[in-house]
Amino acid sequence: MDRGTEAWLRSLTFDRVGVRLAFEEAFDAVLATRAQRARLDAAITELAAPPVFAPVMGRLACLHGVSTLTAFGLVTEIGDWRRFTGASIGAYVSLVPADSSSGEHRHQGAITKTGNSDGQRLLVEAA
Repeated sequence: MDRGTEAWLRSLTFDRVGVRLAFEEAFDAVLATRAQRARLDAAITELAAPPVFAPVMGRLACLHGVSTLTAFGLVTEIGDWRRFTGASIGAYVSLVPADSSSGEHRHQGAITKTGNSDGQRLLVEAA
């Protein structure tokens, strides 16, 4: 929520007490959730700071849509990245199409459901 939206929401007035109380509670919950997220983002940034994570975190941060949270999640989900090639990492995080080909016929379906679903979710949300 940008500052203008927040200022507009704060300026709203309600004649009915019940509506005003419900709005204030909901608005306070939104503000508390935003503050909690900011604290958690800061904690994750601190957890991701050790030099052991720096090389992979730096490379992942170059990808469009990959934040510190996404990069750190991938680092912790995948572990040792050296065990994968470019082709095998996609299969590990379930981002390859299902293939039911035989002979001359080739059919590729939706992405597979096998592999690391948490890593897949992180990459799909980052896209």
